[in-house]
Amino acid sequence: MLKSEHIYREIKRRILSGTYSEGYRLVLSEVAGKFGTSNLPVRDAIARLEADGLVKIRKHSGAVVAGVSILLFREQIETLAYIEGIAASKSLKNMSLAQLAEAQEINEELRRTLNNFDPILFAELNEKFHAALCAACPNTHLLKILDSERDAAQIVLESTYSHLPGSHLPGPPQSTIQQHSEILDLAMSGADEAELEVAVRQHRLLILGNLEALTRAGVARFSNEVV
Repeated sequence: MLKSEHIYREIKRRILSGTYSEGYRLVLSEVAGKFGTSNLPVRDAIARLEADGLVKIRKHSGAVVAGVSILLFREQIETLAYIEGIAASKSLKNMSLAQLAEAQEINEELRRTLNNFDPILFAELNEKFHAALCAACPNTHLLKILDSERDAAQIVLESTYSHLPGSHLPGPPQSTIQQHSEILDLAMSGADEAELEVAVRQHRLLILGNLEALTRAGVARFSNEVV
């Protein structure tokens, strides 16, 4: 992996996880020192982060973290929902009974977390379930794109989940689990790809709608982007 790519991914992870909060200065020489490299790959990485909307270049301050806006998160979830809908619909038509059973077991693990709720564990198992839904997709290029989009959205979801009380989690958890069961029931009943795609896409988009509502209520917090 190129140095600039590694630096880009690591800084992006730190921004999305909240380690580098809004307004944090990314000084070229300091970042280069942390990664043991010259300024050039750092400059390339920051240029990409600026294009992503995660970093702003200010005249007197240089590169500063822009924060994660609700607009950026909305775009990430919408993109993920559409790509995952296609991948999951193709996958579910090809899944063996053993693979469907594995997805059902993951959903049962999610159900068991409700007894002693851990929001981070719930988020991790939720993404494990979604990965299982798409595991049998025959389009490997589509899966690579999906993995990239899922990683970006997951970091923000975990960070947001960790700051929300259980009663305010996007979903909420019980309805998330129920929707998972409904998607699997559709697959086992022989639903066509179009119906499966819509079901998975709408399931993903519900998270977005709930997070936007929580943002307006002041429970979930993003940067000062207007919802």
